[in-house]
Amino acid sequence: MGKTEDLLVEERMFFLDRFMRQISELPYLYESEELQVFLRPTIPDVSKALETMPRLSTDDLLARFRVCMPVNEMAGDLKLKAHNESINEFVRDTRDYMEQLEAFKKQVKTIVPIKEMEVSYYKDFADFLVKYEENSAKKAKADDPLTVKLLTGDSRIDLKQKLIDNASAMRNPFKYIRDWIKGEIMDLHCVLECIARKEGIESTKTKAISKVKDNKDTVEKMNTGKFTFKGMFMSNTSKASETQNILQNISQTERDI
Repeated sequence: MGKTEDLLVEERMFFLDRFMRQISELPYLYESEELQVFLRPTIPDVSKALETMPRLSTDDLLARFRVCMPVNEMAGDLKLKAHNESINEFVRDTRDYMEQLEAFKKQVKTIVPIKEMEVSYYKDFADFLVKYEENSAKKAKADDPLTVKLLTGDSRIDLKQKLIDNASAMRNPFKYIRDWIKGEIMDLHCVLECIARKEGIESTKTKAISKVKDNKDTVEKMNTGKFTFKGMFMSNTSKASETQNILQNISQTERDI
């Protein structure tokens, strides 16, 4: 692989390790069925493997959240308003941070390969000096004038080993800065997505309330023999069965609400 591919693999290894370390601190994640599917997917595409899992009901999701992230479900309107104001302030600040981080990310992306080449050149140069002196020593004759061997001689400073050690120890600090920036951006994206889904719940709740109202109107019309498109071609038995299904749907939706 080339340098670009090496850097990409190294970066992915870093974030996979970071991901697993974070999960290892959260029992409700590392004990979950979702993580087992992620680690041992039945098909190569992990996303599709996760989609094959049974969908949790609202009751199951609520039970899981109550165990994992207990909150005060009886908080009053003033408390909820204060929480929402804090969330909105966080979102505004985060957008500013994201803009700065994205700009910094572009700069570091340009610097990383340049610095990587610099590290590589230093290692190549150190290796060249060692091989050059070793090759010169092999070709030297016994009657040649005294030759000073800085790298491969018996000097106590052992410059050869110091060069090798320094070359091996050289690191590209901008790679760590790059990974930190990308990690921060991913974390903030994740939090913003959670907030967006929280706000989406309110929209879903409003739609569910409207759906319950429509279903109740349908049941009332079917019970009183009024015209409905749903019951136009149904027998009385079919209407009774359909009414029962709608009532069950109403009952589940009201629990979800």
